[in-house]
Amino acid sequence: MAIHLTTLSARYPTVNSPPRKENYSRRMSVSSAMKRTLESEES
Repeated sequence: MAIHLTTLSARYPTVNSPPRKENYSRRMSVSSAMKRTLESEES
């Protein structure tokens, strides 16, 4: 996944970098929030 993102941003630096970083960080925060809720439900 990380390699795919770096190759894309290397190919299209101006077009893809800002939105992709935004989407990626948003996705990461969402997944970590979901992990937290799952862990709290399990315990």
